[in-house]
Amino acid sequence: MPEIQTKSMLPASHGQPRTTRDLTAAQRRLIQVMTESQYGRIENFLVRAGQPLLDPGVKIVRVALLGGKSGGTTVHGDQFELKEAVRDLFDELERLNNGTVVRLEFKRGLPCLLETAAAAIDDIPPAAPERSDG
Repeated sequence: MPEIQTKSMLPASHGQPRTTRDLTAAQRRLIQVMTESQYGRIENFLVRAGQPLLDPGVKIVRVALLGGKSGGTTVHGDQFELKEAVRDLFDELERLNNGTVVRLEFKRGLPCLLETAAAAIDDIPPAAPERSDG
């Protein structure tokens, strides 16, 4: 099993442009699923250390728009600047740290709605006890 890179190389500042080159393999895979499907949702995938884990049990639902042009996001090459919605998605996953994405909806290949559930309290290590000096 290949080792998954879990440390994001994203710059801390929102002002700097971010490209796919800055992403981990797991983040790139998530973008690939959204851009290939264009419209749909991904349900019930785990997030560990802020990284999406798209294992074989993840449910990917593709939506087809009928009777019109889909006009989705076109990807040219394997490196491009990330749209704000994608940057926001990865910021939210990093903020979640460990938990589950209940539903991630995307339109035109871009994320538009994210529902998450944080890890259970039992999964979080206890804090060190406070000292009382008095």
